[in-house]
Amino acid sequence: MDTFDLKKYLAEGRLFKEDMSINEAQGMDMVKSFLESKGLKVEEVKTGNIGNDKAKAEGILKDKAFIWDAEGMAKYDGKDYIEVWVPYNKELKEEMKSKFPVLDIGGRTGSYFTITIEKK
Repeated sequence: MDTFDLKKYLAEGRLFKEDMSINEAQGMDMVKSFLESKGLKVEEVKTGNIGNDKAKAEGILKDKAFIWDAEGMAKYDGKDYIEVWVPYNKELKEEMKSKFPVLDIGGRTGSYFTITIEKK
């Protein structure tokens, strides 16, 4: 059996929201791999406040994203989630909406926006 290549799978656009099941073991890796395939350097942060502060402070950077797994710390409408701060890019935002179970897209923090992704 061939090795599964997530970057290739994502590039081919074969992941769809209705087929997505992001769980604790794979959620951060899937989102991180997707962002890296888009040329972003991804930094995991320990809290949502840190992610928000870094997005504000590093707002001039267009090649960096921040990601936080809220599991055990917070819920969004009673659901576990991953929060991601990505450079403001309309195409990237729309692609993430089509590939992941997005719960919310927050307003801009400097030149970043926040995407909340459900973990199922």
